[in-house]
Amino acid sequence: MPIGRPLDPANLTRRFRSFLSRAGLRRIRFHDLRHSTATLLLEHGVELVVIKELLGNALAAQDDDPDDPPAAAVVR
Repeated sequence: MPIGRPLDPANLTRRFRSFLSRAGLRRIRFHDLRHSTATLLLEHGVELVVIKELLGNALAAQDDDPDDPPAAAVVR
């Protein structure tokens, strides 16, 4: 029997902001962690296809052209 319920996005956001504040970090969106992860993995030489699988294919190009360079955003 499953226990628990789906997370309420508002509660997740509130809790995440609280963690950032207590750690003395600037406010970012929780989703920004996903972009930061992709960027760090690319910078460490992880192949784009592996990153796509790890992040649920969120970085897939519209036409999946292998000649297109990978895109990355740095969150600082």
